[in-house]
Amino acid sequence: MPKRKASPAKKKTRKAAPAASESSAHKRLARRWFDQVWNKRRPQAIDEMMSPKCIGHGKAADGGDAIGAEGFKLFQQAYLGAFPDLKVIVDDVIVEGRKMAVRWAASGTHQGDTLGFPATGKPMRILGMSIVYVKGGKIVEGWDSYDQHGLLQQLGLTSAPMGSRAL
Repeated sequence: MPKRKASPAKKKTRKAAPAASESSAHKRLARRWFDQVWNKRRPQAIDEMMSPKCIGHGKAADGGDAIGAEGFKLFQQAYLGAFPDLKVIVDDVIVEGRKMAVRWAASGTHQGDTLGFPATGKPMRILGMSIVYVKGGKIVEGWDSYDQHGLLQQLGLTSAPMGSRAL
């Protein structure tokens, strides 16, 4: 039996793999989040990029979880109130499925008392990482980790090295 040739209409065209496309979209979302929410200080960007039921672990004033855009906006207001010149630079975004890790650096001058202690007027620079879960193109859950003790040292609010004991 002779082999049949595939008709031109049935030729397969190469498309970008869905995973690569989704990965690129997540990376754009991460970079846009830090630029719009932190550098451009747009609270409405939180509504645009965050799920209404998003959980921001450790972002509530009492150290608990902030729920939804309104809960996260309180955190953003407090942080930008303390560091009105805050600048965040995203160094890396790594995506695996619906989760992404973002490595970032932040700098600013402590000019407000909205974090619970008086303004010091001192500059700070911290390095941090965020783990973010994305669903349907929106952030649904997030965790941040950065050197809070180092931040307090830079502001002159603690002099004890990490791990030291008070005598």
